[in-house]
Amino acid sequence: MDVYSKFLMLLKRYGREVTLQKEGQTRRFAAYIAPFGYQNRQYLEDKYSVIGYRDQNTFLYIGSPENGGDCLAVDDVIDCGGEGFVVSVCEMRRVGEQPFYVWAVLRRANEEANQWQM
Repeated sequence: MDVYSKFLMLLKRYGREVTLQKEGQTRRFAAYIAPFGYQNRQYLEDKYSVIGYRDQNTFLYIGSPENGGDCLAVDDVIDCGGEGFVVSVCEMRRVGEQPFYVWAVLRRANEEANQWQM
């Protein structure tokens, strides 16, 4: 089994199915989504309020380029288990010419996360 097949197997086992509505099509693909830990959090568009730093609810996304995962782009909204996430940063990682995985930083797309927007 090659490395790419092992990666897809791990995504299937530990990841979740995400859904992307784009260009009139529904695309479903496997992805791993997890909150950034305190030590490795990437703060996008740092914003401060009167009481200090405001958490942006930032998440790491690692997903399959298969079944439409390769078309994920900045500002897309994906659904994962009924929860929406907005893509803030997105890059395709390749091994040689082969798309290997999609790396992204996500933020929650719900009202609760957006109520503090300035």
